Amino acid sequence: MARPFLPSNQPYLPNFKMKAFTLIETVVAVGVFAVLVSMTSVLLVGALQGAKKAAATATVRGEGANAIRTMEQMLRFATDVTVCDGKQIDFVQYQGASTTSFSCGVDYIASGSGRLTSPTVTVKPNTCAITCDTADPLTAKAVTIKFDLEKTGAAFVSETATAQFETQVTLRNRE
Repeated sequence: MARPFLPSNQPYLPNFKMKAFTLIETVVAVGVFAVLVSMTSVLLVGALQGAKKAAATATVRGEGANAIRTMEQMLRFATDVTVCDGKQIDFVQYQGASTTSFSCGVDYIASGSGRLTSPTVTVKPNTCAITCDTADPLTAKAVTIKFDLEKTGAAFVSETATAQFETQVTLRNRE
């Protein structure tokens, strides 16, 4: 059935009540949103700090492993050790070769005139030692190498890392 036409000066409007948010509802919504944002940012910062710490640890371990591996490979088949004084070792890799050396610098490990560790890491003070198993380097059968490395240039505690390295190399070409 059709609605009867009622003449009127006002347009026809449906019957509904208009509602708006109250001040309390708006404050509660903003508060909940602020709590969610702060929780998310705390989780994000924690994840980023963990990633930075993992990267620093990987750098330190990689640098130390590289230095140890290089020294092991060169010392293992050395034919002659001439100096072994706790901070330095001089040796001859094979018959007829010139003398090669490894030494503990102020904050790095050196091979001859070059560095085995990059400037991104430093050797912790008083931790580097290169010692022979006997007091006389000419009769030494093994060399022990110890050092601690730490990440340099860290702006935050989460970017620091330290690792200890130690190995004993048996000199195979000793008579």
